[in-house]
Amino acid sequence: MNNINQSRSLIITRTQIVKLLLMVLFVSMCLQNVVLLDLGGFGIKLSHVVSLLFLPLLYKVKIILPNRIINFAYLGFGLISLIAGFFYGLNSLLFNYIFGYYVLVISLNILKILTVDEIKKCIRFSASLVFFICVVNIALQFDAILSFLNDSSNGHPLINTVFSGGVNLESSWLGLFVCFFADKKYIKYAFLLLSTIISFLLSSRAGLIINVLTLLYFIINLSKSNRRIVYLCLFVIVIITSIVFSDYIIINLKRFVNIGNESGSIGRIAMWKYIIPALNKNVFGYGVGNSIYAIEQISGIDFVENNIHNIYFQFLLDFGIIGIIFIVGVLIYFINDLIKNKRNIFCAFIVIYYVVGMIEFRGGDALFFLVLGIYFLTKRQGVKVKNGSAEVIRCYT
Repeated sequence: MNNINQSRSLIITRTQIVKLLLMVLFVSMCLQNVVLLDLGGFGIKLSHVVSLLFLPLLYKVKIILPNRIINFAYLGFGLISLIAGFFYGLNSLLFNYIFGYYVLVISLNILKILTVDEIKKCIRFSASLVFFICVVNIALQFDAILSFLNDSSNGHPLINTVFSGGVNLESSWLGLFVCFFADKKYIKYAFLLLSTIISFLLSSRAGLIINVLTLLYFIINLSKSNRRIVYLCLFVIVIITSIVFSDYIIINLKRFVNIGNESGSIGRIAMWKYIIPALNKNVFGYGVGNSIYAIEQISGIDFVENNIHNIYFQFLLDFGIIGIIFIVGVLIYFINDLIKNKRNIFCAFIVIYYVVGMIEFRGGDALFFLVLGIYFLTKRQGVKVKNGSAEVIRCYT
């Protein structure tokens, strides 16, 4: 009897450790500007070190690898990158994808002892903490927000961000995090409102687009009567916001109206027009992360960006025709799965990530791989109905 109690105590302790590690890992993945060691083009970040804490938990565990499609994709794209590396060099983004695969393995093998509900609670708590950190960070630099209100010629407020890549990516990630609250009746709207305010303050079009897509996802899952209430609340919020924050709304509207005539979109278009010429020169791909190098060789222009700002063009140039077929196929798969399982919040996150990937992201994001791993766990989660109430079954049991 004592042995049984000790075993149960051990299971509870292991579960609590995994929960804590999951939350710490998630937050560390968001603190992207915390670089512990710079190796020249590739930095050892806090999340890399935190992820090592999972290794002892893999001991004596029968390792489960991602599905065959992912493994074949990694093998094929890795081979393309290695061959292309002899001609164009190896890009540090390759290490991001290697780390992403490791995160997938962690998710599939360590998080499997948690229920999906437990994972959701951990992710929500972590996302809430990241929101708090970002809000405090913005508040401490609010003078830059006020300066931007007086002079918006820079396109965005000049502030130091929590996420790497600037204010656009910060707004985008926070907007994506709102998906985690989709099955919380009222809290989801509070986080959506907060995310939208941040997108407005940082003048992020990508963030605002994500906010709209997330709202549409919420509305799709509502009954007709609740939709009317949401529409009414939206109308009231828009009116009040238009009156109180009219100057900021005008700034953001101008950025949308001036697409193609301001620095952000001009920079993207300037890169994108060399996609086809670069592809014609090498239809097999330049290797992971080498898309900028490819268009620089064609155009003779030294671009300041480190990616194409379009995940589909990135895959097209990095991995050639095979790459674009793969990434479009992945998008179709997840959209189809979301249509069938509208309440899968992790699938919603992935779909919105890929949709906004048309103007944002470059791939290889550790946060994405963490959510992808959790998504695969939800696909293996069972629900047993007994006496009219749902009884949750642990993953992989």
